[in-house]
Amino acid sequence: MNSSSDEKSTYAVTLYFDSDSTTLIRSSISHLAEFTENDYMIQNDVPPHLTLGMFHASDSDSEKLENLFREFSKKAGRFFPVDFSGADSFLDKVIFLSLKKDSPTFTFLKDLNTTLHEMFIPHFEPADNRNYLPQNWVPHIALAVKLTHVQFEKGMSLLGESEKKNDAEKKSSLPQSAKVVSLGLARCNPYNEILRIPLSSDSLNPLQRHKNMAAIHSSDTKPEKKIRSALFKFGLRFRKNDRRYPGTPDLVFPHYHAVVFINGCFWHGHENCTRFRMPKSNVGFWGKKIERNKKRDYDNIKKYQDMSWRVCVVWECAISGKKSRQKIKNVTEQICLWLEECKSVFLELRG
Repeated sequence: MNSSSDEKSTYAVTLYFDSDSTTLIRSSISHLAEFTENDYMIQNDVPPHLTLGMFHASDSDSEKLENLFREFSKKAGRFFPVDFSGADSFLDKVIFLSLKKDSPTFTFLKDLNTTLHEMFIPHFEPADNRNYLPQNWVPHIALAVKLTHVQFEKGMSLLGESEKKNDAEKKSSLPQSAKVVSLGLARCNPYNEILRIPLSSDSLNPLQRHKNMAAIHSSDTKPEKKIRSALFKFGLRFRKNDRRYPGTPDLVFPHYHAVVFINGCFWHGHENCTRFRMPKSNVGFWGKKIERNKKRDYDNIKKYQDMSWRVCVVWECAISGKKSRQKIKNVTEQICLWLEECKSVFLELRG
């Protein structure tokens, strides 16, 4: 029987807004609660927020959860604006404030949601609500939840009537825009904020930040940099992330007709590896996604073999964890020997 410390709770990673926008949204939430007689948001003291994702974790994993959250906070970057399109609804049970889908920030948030899941899923299971998974998620701010049909009709009627009133009469008016200023980690049911990390201010707009994040996501990871640096010290020269080659390999050695891929164990489905664990929730989605990645990897290797090029695959587990510095040194030496010998067509390095 599991101890209480191993019982799993649901946690949410959320975005919070500037004080003026928060006050305005909170006022709308309060007015909706009063008018619909559904005060769930008030009773649970849920602040205005935008949920990026929800995950299950045990109390014994709280330190790992917080450390991963701090690492993810660096991906969110700095202050960024969001533009709202008005009130919307879901299944006649939830009223929410929606975002403009044609804004650069909308795309940035969708990618941020994907990045969150890429970082968390290898360690924590996604919560039961599939609407927060990347393929389903739409950014929104909840205004009223768990509504009955009658309460829902009253709430939507109130918001509709509010749009017709002048500014002096509006009690439930919604902001047209806001600024995201912090990132939070909270335990759900009941809502209990654990960590909040402020975002700093800069001059980048969401589109610029989106491009920067995409570049970080696709290349220049820490393991790649360390291996590149070590290989460079060995006197080897190469191209990095060259899109002209199948699969955009991490390293290309034209002189040797060889490429190197550095694969994450989870996303590339590394079999018999402690770093790969299929999520227990939404198995169909994750199974298909990982199988697609594995098939793409296989097809790319076949293309190189057809071109009479050699392929090396370095798995994350071969260069991570304890004594990572020594592991990277060993991997670098093996790549150098493999390149010079010009014999083995395929080399796989794993932990």
